[in-house]
Amino acid sequence: MDYQTATNLCETYLHALVDNDVDTIVNLYASDATVEDPVGSEVMVGEEAIRGFYTGAIGGIAAAQLSGPPRLAGNEIAFPFTLVAGEPGQQIEMSIIDVFVVNDDGKVASMRAFWAAKICESSTD
Repeated sequence: MDYQTATNLCETYLHALVDNDVDTIVNLYASDATVEDPVGSEVMVGEEAIRGFYTGAIGGIAAAQLSGPPRLAGNEIAFPFTLVAGEPGQQIEMSIIDVFVVNDDGKVASMRAFWAAKICESSTD
């Protein structure tokens, strides 16, 4: 995999999170893929489990953008990003590093998410 393909995969994923586009996200994954989000939680396996996870997890995402360049090593991509979710004044900002393992078909075979959350300060003008 080349760097531009890896970056495009990351950007497609982030745009789909903001757009609440579960179909696009699920289509990035291999049918037997695994998702561990966050690392240490139960590993979800397969399309049905992954679809269920994202259907429940991505509503209310206001923003998701790379916070640094993706790192590519062989068929693995580690990419840092910031995600903002929730209602204004009660938003959570998450600093996340996702690691994708990509199979020979260009599909994500494994995703592991490393993250921590903090409350965003809102401004009232």
